[in-house]
This record gives sequence, C-alpha cells and structure tokens, in this order.
Amino acid sequence: MKKLVIGIMILTVLLGIGCSEKKVVQDNSGSNINSEIENKNIVGNMHTDNSWAIEPTADNLLIDACSVNKVKILSVGNAEFIDTLNLNKPITPIKVQVLENISGDILPDETTVYMFGGKVSVLEAIKNLPQESIKKMGLDNIDKKNIDSSYISYTSDSDYNVEVGNEYIIILDKQSNDIYTIAANGYGVFKQNNKLKSGNNYNNVLTDEAYEFKS
Repeated sequence: MKKLVIGIMILTVLLGIGCSEKKVVQDNSGSNINSEIENKNIVGNMHTDNSWAIEPTADNLLIDACSVNKVKILSVGNAEFIDTLNLNKPITPIKVQVLENISGDILPDETTVYMFGGKVSVLEAIKNLPQESIKKMGLDNIDKKNIDSSYISYTSDSDYNVEVGNEYIIILDKQSNDIYTIAANGYGVFKQNNKLKSGNNYNNVLTDEAYEFKS
C-alpha cells in the first residue's frame, strides 16, 4: 500500500486503526477547535507533523472502523487528559446528536466522541504530565497569577475545526473504556456535497475526497 509521509516529525506518531479495544498508538494531532479561548491565553504550542503508515483515505479508515455515523455537533469542550488512554497528550470532547447510524456500533442518541489534541489548561497539563515534560515545556515557570487562565495548544496538520450546529459523517475508532475517537482527526470527518441532492455523498473536510457512504 502506498505510503504517505507528511512533513517533518516533531513528535513520533503512528496511525492506529482498529475496532477492538486497544491501547492508543495514534498520537497524531492536536485539534485546535476551542476558538472561545483567546490567543493571548495560549502560553505554548505543541505541534506534530504526521507520518502515516497508510494513507488516511476513507477506504483505509473504514477497514477497521468501529462505527460510522451521521451526527450534528452540539458542543465542543476543553481538551482533557484521560488516564486510561496512556497518552501524554489531551483529547477534545465533542458532544454530538446521532442522526443516523451508517455502520458498526450503535451509539446513544446523544453521546461524546473525541478528537486527539486541542487546547488544554496549564493546570490540567501539570496535573497529568510527567515531571520531565513539565520542566521541558517550562510549565513550572509560569506566573502563578495567570496560571488559571493559561492554556497549551496541541496542534497538527490533521486538525479540523468542527462547528457547533453543523452536520457531518464521522468515522470512529474505539479505544479502551468504550471511548470513541474520530479516526485520524479531520481525515475521518466528512461534510455533505451540496451539489448532489440525494444519497450520502460526502467530501472529506481536509482533502475534499468524495465518498458515498452506504448503510
């Protein structure tokens, strides 16, 4: 299968796809979707240029996808660390209304899915990161007066800003503890092709790849 290498690796990443419960081996993105946090409150940025073992096309992501759903975005929360995923990076919770299950696991009518990365509070980072990382990032030197309102942005070239109120088709992987993550971040998000009036004809939000999803 054709390999796709994107940019220079700033952090080591792998694409981890699969439906069975597994440890996360994809630590490939930092979704920058919490626009309500002002830039002046961002005290640091951790960026990853991805390298994919396989191209993150719809066909490839669907091979081991656990669930594919048409959803409406209800809200986007602040990024958080989840201990059971054994990551040194946060993931961003996205509350969705499930409009249609296209294939795979059937989710509740309203549920939370996640994107890798995002904007996380410095206090949350200090609480969850290893001491070595805290010192390396200089988090222990931040002015205590401003620490409550300070954030770190985890970004990558696979980021996509989902918008509250919009509808998408999302491809989901299943992590431990029944946590569902959007496969390869923006590569697993598709928006309806408005030029076509019928069917599940969608385009990827990053590549504009056209794909017809079939139930």
